[in-house]
This record gives sequence, C-alpha cells and structure tokens, in this order.
Amino acid sequence: MLPLISCLTVTGWRLVLLKQSIQCFLDQTYPNKELVIVTDAAPAYKEAIHKYVTQLNRPEIRLIFLDGKFNLGTLRNQAIDAAKGDFIMQWDDDDLYHPERISLQVECLLREKAHACLLSDQLSFFGARREMFWVDWVPHYVNSPMHQVFPGSILAVKDAKFRYPESGQYSTQGEDSVFLGQYIDSGKVARLSGKGYIYVYRYHGTNTFPEQHHQWIADLHACDPEFVHQRMKPLVKALTYYPLPQPYTFFAKKKNQLFVYKQ
Repeated sequence: MLPLISCLTVTGWRLVLLKQSIQCFLDQTYPNKELVIVTDAAPAYKEAIHKYVTQLNRPEIRLIFLDGKFNLGTLRNQAIDAAKGDFIMQWDDDDLYHPERISLQVECLLREKAHACLLSDQLSFFGARREMFWVDWVPHYVNSPMHQVFPGSILAVKDAKFRYPESGQYSTQGEDSVFLGQYIDSGKVARLSGKGYIYVYRYHGTNTFPEQHHQWIADLHACDPEFVHQRMKPLVKALTYYPLPQPYTFFAKKKNQLFVYKQ
C-alpha cells in the first residue's frame, strides 16, 4: 500500500490563493493523502475557510484553528504534530502544484531510499508583471548540497526530532531552510531534477519575502534557453493546468524572452 502523505498548509488571509492551493491538492493523482490546514488568523478568516472546506465535503482535509498569535515556525510545527502520515510535504497556501507533484516526489524518495526529496528546479511567477522563469538551483551551488534544492518543496519522513525554529530570526522567514538542514545533516536527501514545471512559486505582493528576494532568485538561477527548449513539451502541457493570469511572458537566463503564453 502506498504511504499516507500529509500535506501541510499554514495560511493567513489569502482565501483566493488558498482555494487554488486546495484545488491543486484535490487534483493530485496520488491517492493516499491528507491536507492539514493550520491558521491563527482572525475568526472571520477561520469561518470562511471552514465554510469552504465544509462545502467540499472531503474528509481528507482537516482544519486546525489556533487561538492567539504564533510565528511561522511554530505554526508549521503544529501542522507536523497534527499530521497522521509517515511522510510530510510542505504545501504552501500561495503556490501552485501540478497534479503529479506528490506522485513524482514520492516515487523519487522511495527509489533513492532517502529521508527527504526536494525539487532542484521550479517555476517562478510574478503576478503583477505577468512574468515567469524556470529556476534551477544546481549550477550556482555545485559544492553546496543544501542550496541545490528549493526548501519549500520538501517531502520528508516524519521524524519527531526535526522541528522548525520557534524563536530567533528564522522563526518568521527562512524557517524551511533550517528545517531542511536537519535532514541534510542526518540522512540522504534526494533531488528531483528537470521537473520544475510541477511547482509554481508565486510572488503576489503579500509574500513572506519581498519582491527583491524573489527577483534575486530569478536573476541568479534562471535556466539557459536550451534547458527550457529541451523540456518545452511537458512545460507547455503543465502550464495549461495552472490558473494564472494570461497572457504572460516566459523568460530564460539574463531576461531572455522565450515566448508569450496564452491558451
């Protein structure tokens, strides 16, 4: 039997984006999964989430509503504690995921007999500018395994000794990099490469990190045109799935315009 994968979402006042993230979960081809949604937001947001999830009538979606205010690291740990699966997967409320994401990462993790699996490349989308880049973390960090993967894409064995930081500067941003570091230090971490079209990392204006951070990633790690052209068929097929504003321009390294996408 396939292992239960617990997808973990922390959310706050992003109902439209959250609904899209939930739909991505529901569209996953991997059958044995659950979605745990954690929030410490105001009652009105909790009520809106509860109403929407109730209408879906999907028992594999569970809600954890917390009283009080907590930092991001603490909220992520609450999600881990609520997870029923032997494996956990970060499932942010503002990103988009291809229907094959869980299946491909689980397959990679089991094949490599690893403790965790992450993507070494992903798509980066800037909503207001309608620009997309294919980002590859490997070339710039040849000698640094921790930096060759996208921390937010983690699928990992659930292990009580691995926790997100609940205090200090990394408790509010960059917490996923600290969490990933524990797995890298303790066991094998598998890289899923060349499948970046299964994850869209979005900048929408209310992200944890500012636009400059997202642009820095795109500027530093955008793929060469050849990389994209070699994967054009699965890329374009994947783009048809994502509910992104169109048309948008797809760029390669050094802001090389490749094509304008519109269905």
